[in-house]
Amino acid sequence: MCRLYADRHDVPSWTADASALDCASTLLDTVANAPAQGLETDAYPLRTARQALAVMRSVAPTVAAAARAEILLTATFIAYAEDLLTGQLDPRSVNPAWHIDPHDVDVDSAITRTLRQARFAESLARLRPQDAASVALVRELSRYRFANDIYDRDDALMRAARASAR
Repeated sequence: MCRLYADRHDVPSWTADASALDCASTLLDTVANAPAQGLETDAYPLRTARQALAVMRSVAPTVAAAARAEILLTATFIAYAEDLLTGQLDPRSVNPAWHIDPHDVDVDSAITRTLRQARFAESLARLRPQDAASVALVRELSRYRFANDIYDRDDALMRAARASAR
């Protein structure tokens, strides 16, 4: 985190002005949609970061509130970017026989590059894996979740129908 701010000459990434606050909102909205990328959102302090951002949008936030929001948002951004670039789970923790090495990614450079871009939302989206296999995996995960939601809904309807028939 220190390197990130050093590269930016200690200028806040998320709380410097209205445009930075808009980028913070974009970040939190994107991270809230992390399940669409196969990521679990419980790894990120979304609720706390949203509360800190709301304080920053208030009439006169304190320096302490700005520092708290900046740290929470930066930690959220770094964790999300790392998860997109390297995954939330080491496959070897599930199957010790896993033999494919993870992609060698310079996470620090990718994070710094993302923050430097004028169009933050587009830059953030480029952190997602772009290879065909990853895109297919995300698509199939979406199809699986959709089918599972239908099954769960139909199962709940059947249970309710049985209960009301009694």
